[in-house]
Amino acid sequence: MGCLHLRADIIGLKHGGNVEEIKRNISLEEGVKWFDLSSAVNKEPWSVPVVDTQMWAELPDLYDLTQAAAQYYGRDNSMALSGTQQAIEWLPVLLPQISQYLSAQNSINVMLPSIGYQEHADAWKKWGYKVLYYSTLEELLSSSWDIAVVINPNNPTTDLTTSVERDALVKLSDEKHKFVILDEAFIDPTAHHSVLTCAFDLGWPEGLIVLRSVGKFFGLAGARVGFCFASKSILNAMQQVIGPWPISTVSAYLTTCALQDITWQKQAIDSLKRRRYLFEEMIQPLLSKWFVLLGGQGEWRSSTLFFSVFLERHVAEKAFELLQKKVSISV
Repeated sequence: MGCLHLRADIIGLKHGGNVEEIKRNISLEEGVKWFDLSSAVNKEPWSVPVVDTQMWAELPDLYDLTQAAAQYYGRDNSMALSGTQQAIEWLPVLLPQISQYLSAQNSINVMLPSIGYQEHADAWKKWGYKVLYYSTLEELLSSSWDIAVVINPNNPTTDLTTSVERDALVKLSDEKHKFVILDEAFIDPTAHHSVLTCAFDLGWPEGLIVLRSVGKFFGLAGARVGFCFASKSILNAMQQVIGPWPISTVSAYLTTCALQDITWQKQAIDSLKRRRYLFEEMIQPLLSKWFVLLGGQGEWRSSTLFFSVFLERHVAEKAFELLQKKVSISV
């Protein structure tokens, strides 16, 4: 599997993937091998080939990448970004400028999952939005809001929206002039659950925004490439603020190759299934016993790309501390 999450948010950390920062703050002897349990990036990434050094001297032409993305995702209304994080940062600025409904509001309510990627909440808060939280999609659908963020599947809860819930969200967005942002960074291994597979009778809904990433399933987090699927008005506004070259020539080339590599994609899905089985059979029981020795029970949840374990605060803090040391876990 891609990772194990130890609910870092409840002990003061925003998200995983920052192993180098942690290593700089911990004194261990040279040569200690670290294993990142905090990030849902595929640990068996797409194999990066040698690239022509001439690419480093050329400005990026994103035509081939755009064509590959349309083929892979089954939609052509997207633009490539420097990771989905770029869209997360800019949407709070852009949406009121392109929506008469939002621009007329004195206060704009944004609803986010109570547990989820915290950069979403930070992006809206720093621009002065009123941020509210929901626990379930049913709660979201029955609440009053102007903009909703749905993480599908959610990291770390692993919650996945149903087709009925997705249809209800899109309908609500269309009829009530609301915006729905679906962050689908972890959905590639189960792409049939993506809203991109939905058929829209009247064309792409004006208020629907979908974010996809090559960082998780393909394991190319360092390439910093993501895609934003949206209406023409939103994409045009996004293009104006990010400029003509959002990603590098090399990243564009490598991402194009990865999106076209159907053989690897099938092998990766099979590999995730095998690693999932091994984790459930060998690692999960060991860690569960260890958590008991630390004084608590772990509640396990799983998605295709990662496992999450929810622990009492004192157990999570102790586990987090011990896992940053050179120790052997034996039970």
